[in-house]
Amino acid sequence: MTTHSKELHQQHETSYDWAAGFKNSLPVAMGYLPAGIAFGVLAQVAGIPVWATIMLSIVLYAGAAQYACLPMLSAGLPIGSIATNIAAINLRHVFYGMPLLQYLPEHKLAKTYCLFALTDETFSVMTSLPNESRQALILPLSLFNQSWWVLASTIGVIIGSTLSDLVHIWILP
Repeated sequence: MTTHSKELHQQHETSYDWAAGFKNSLPVAMGYLPAGIAFGVLAQVAGIPVWATIMLSIVLYAGAAQYACLPMLSAGLPIGSIATNIAAINLRHVFYGMPLLQYLPEHKLAKTYCLFALTDETFSVMTSLPNESRQALILPLSLFNQSWWVLASTIGVIIGSTLSDLVHIWILP
């Protein structure tokens, strides 16, 4: 690589502010923790396997769509019907993404992830930040926010499984 191409490459590299991303994700965590725990518990009540509940939080990562999935999955609806409903619920994210396009990472995988992980809460935090800090925070904020949701869903699954076991031991012998 020539010196000139190295300089151009370095100009386009983004350094991410992971500490600020974590700090800015904390208000989101305060909402995600109770909502994600409730999702995990409800998924257990609906009979969704533990692994599937956690995978929904990793692969789908869309609170409203995940809640809407529970009765559809437990009713055994075809995957096409479920996917159509999820697409309709998440259509708003297309409009959320537009004002943030210029702040997305240049690396294709990071850009794809940030578009996938764009939630109402991430959008709200990103648009409240000064323009000059958005590019350094979009990836860390997106990753920390999804991590809070997955953690909360996992805690909910554990609580739901434990409650189910206790009900069967103490109440329904």
